Amino acid sequence: MNGIVEFFVIRLSDEGTAGQVRNAARPVFCALEGVRDWRTYRSVATDRPTLFVEAFMFEDPESAKAAGARFSELDETKAFLGQIEEILVGQHFTDITRETAS
Repeated sequence: MNGIVEFFVIRLSDEGTAGQVRNAARPVFCALEGVRDWRTYRSVATDRPTLFVEAFMFEDPESAKAAGARFSELDETKAFLGQIEEILVGQHFTDITRETAS
């Protein structure tokens, strides 16, 4: 297994404040055991300036579950959660590219 990626498609209440809070939360969350990375993607649609994808990479399903539970407990990540206006999608995925390539 190539690890687990958790994608959250979210709408933020304020991009500037959320960015500052995210920058403070990222190193704290990424220091947790089994967390590989936290990447952020912004929509290029000009009519959706607060639409983002937060992608969290984990070693394995167990790490994803444990770290995900901690996200709502850590002060830094709780502050980021407070900047989320709406969660459109939140789900764990695994990369199957090599499994399905012909």
